[in-house]
Amino acid sequence: MRDRLTLSMRASHLRALVFVAAALALAAIGAASGDTFYLRLGTEALIFAGLALAVDLLLGYSGALSLGQALYFGIGAYVSALTLLKVPSVWLAMAAAGGATLVASIVGGLIANRVRGVYFALITFGLAQVVTKVVYNTRELGASDGMIGIPVIEIGFGPVSVSVSAGNPVGFFLIVLAIIMGLYGLTAYLLDSPFGRVLTAQGQ
Repeated sequence: MRDRLTLSMRASHLRALVFVAAALALAAIGAASGDTFYLRLGTEALIFAGLALAVDLLLGYSGALSLGQALYFGIGAYVSALTLLKVPSVWLAMAAAGGATLVASIVGGLIANRVRGVYFALITFGLAQVVTKVVYNTRELGASDGMIGIPVIEIGFGPVSVSVSAGNPVGFFLIVLAIIMGLYGLTAYLLDSPFGRVLTAQGQ
């Protein structure tokens, strides 16, 4: 007998397959028509879909309302940008961003997880605001204007002698789509694990 979570996840998997098929079809149309605007827009939407996955895991399943997602999203963006300015490697930038975000999440979690309910939301919001003010007042990080001069590099795939330019709208869209679907698969695996069941039970 299947429980509600299993049935819900199977429905989500079906919707994810439909989403991937639609995304690939739109990418093919965009490539054939020479479109760049909608491909770039779709790429940005996919990036924010990764943020939405994190919100869904935290709020939708565990029931914890966090207002501090921008903290970790921003840390990942700035660390990856700073890494690319020093070393032109997408994978190294992603690893550095992931490590920095992990450290920040551990510190933030040690602070915010001491409370529940609206106090949890307020603390996460406060943490995000503190980091935002620091970034906005740091001239080396571009302050409120943001960082400029991030290089457009070639994205290599290890031993395979194939690379895709980050400036190629179709190629970059497909890479981001693959990464987001990988994150979706990781989230689905986590929710189906004993730890994920505990998170879901807390949100009931």
